[in-house]
Amino acid sequence: MKHLLSSKVIFVILGGLIYIGVTMWTLYYSVGKWEFKPNQKADGTQIGVTPNLEGASWNYRNPELELLVQELKKSKYDIKKEKEDLELLQKRVQKDIDQLSSITNRMRNLQDKFE
Repeated sequence: MKHLLSSKVIFVILGGLIYIGVTMWTLYYSVGKWEFKPNQKADGTQIGVTPNLEGASWNYRNPELELLVQELKKSKYDIKKEKEDLELLQKRVQKDIDQLSSITNRMRNLQDKFE
């Protein structure tokens, strides 16, 4: 019996059972304290925000349209950022091409002088 209780397998099994037991006990007593407040409804609009489609057209409020506008602004910003990065890369490549052409011109001049 002493050999059985001192084996590593028994310690692993007992440790796992104790861990699972303590975890389940903690979750069981703390689940009641959790309060879930979802931010969006199933249709993608925020809870508490209803479309205002009455009155003048400039007072209309459509959450789906606002979401599309936000996505459009984000994509516009991303495109602008990518364009700036490409322009910077183009300048860098043009600078390298200019350096290479100047080096080849110098080499050609040196070859002409040597001959």
